[in-house]
Amino acid sequence: MHEKLTLHQILLALGMLLTGSINSLSSKTQFQTKSKGLPDSQGETFRPFNHAGIVTLIMFAGESLCLLGFCFSSRKVELSNKQLVIDQDSSDVIKQNRKTNRILHLIFILPAACDVIGSTLSALAMINLDASVAQMLRGSIIVFTGILSKIFLKHKLKASHWFGMVVTVSGLCLVGLASILKSESGNQSQKNVAIGVILTILSQIAGATQMVLEETFLKGKGFKPYHVVGMEGVYGFFLMSIVLVVMQYVPGPQPGNSFDNTYDALIMIKNSSTLTALSFVYLLSIAFFNYFGLSVTRSMTAVHRTFLDACRSVIIWLCSIIVYHSTNGNYGEKFDDDYGLLQIDGFLLLLIGTAIYNQLFDFSWIPCIKRIEYKIHSNEQHSKVINSDYEKCNAADNETNEHEEISPIYHGFLDD
Repeated sequence: MHEKLTLHQILLALGMLLTGSINSLSSKTQFQTKSKGLPDSQGETFRPFNHAGIVTLIMFAGESLCLLGFCFSSRKVELSNKQLVIDQDSSDVIKQNRKTNRILHLIFILPAACDVIGSTLSALAMINLDASVAQMLRGSIIVFTGILSKIFLKHKLKASHWFGMVVTVSGLCLVGLASILKSESGNQSQKNVAIGVILTILSQIAGATQMVLEETFLKGKGFKPYHVVGMEGVYGFFLMSIVLVVMQYVPGPQPGNSFDNTYDALIMIKNSSTLTALSFVYLLSIAFFNYFGLSVTRSMTAVHRTFLDACRSVIIWLCSIIVYHSTNGNYGEKFDDDYGLLQIDGFLLLLIGTAIYNQLFDFSWIPCIKRIEYKIHSNEQHSKVINSDYEKCNAADNETNEHEEISPIYHGFLDD
């Protein structure tokens, strides 16, 4: 029997949904806002804010704010420790806590690099996609995380996991297809929308790689969630600053023949109070979204967080449609009469796939699922027996001949 959610947990869930929707909507609205910048190749100065790099930089600045919460909580713990009577054992514990609570650790550079790649690709995709479509396509991360964790972390995937991934992929195909077909009858080109879909999928591969790296490096290290997000924000901000310098000199469509002209972006933000406000809202929403997301995981489970993250697509979609009609089509997105229902079907499949993957539904009563689960369990048990027998044989061989080497072929069999 499931426990009822407390008022505190409900408020955390609502906070996550609200701030998560705000950061997606504010990000998309930035790209739809026009402002005066440097002259482009056609001499135009008033144009949309298509600067994915600077938006990603703002995101990392928002993540970095989580370090303030971490420093505050660490200070409280340190003050409480001073009240303890310190003996030899407690001294060792406090030294270990100080080592873990050190603000910056180089171990976070690799996950931060993956975050830079994923977030930049996601921001570039957002330029060509509706906010709701981009959010729905991000549901593909459970597929890539599942596959990568199976390959590199040797996680055991049940039949329900594979079934959930198949349903999720089906939903992704419908959402992507609806978006591409919708662009044919709208103002967007099919090519740009297709590129946006591909970039979003690639960004989720980078995100899944980041999760696998975090689990590999950080498991058992005792880092607090706010510490992890804050450090990745700091390193991500530093790495993204370098990427922006490179983008400045890579040939592209922006002023000065740049791929992403940072100076032009700053001028456009300076010349538009709307862009300035949106950038500030985006920064704060990122910080609070991470706070609420981590709090949901801690107060409830990671499954709740994953499912809530999938559900916010509905809020983003509804808000985008309302904004579209209230701003005469300048912002937001229009509900497509021809392919809108196809997108709804795709979203429902994504939601169901996420729920199945997180085992919110029990399908063990279905005969074929039951047989698959039994087969997987039997294979796992058989593998354990083989490994156990091999370890016993290896121990016996070592007793008779300590210097005898094991065949590389046998090593390969063991690794498999």
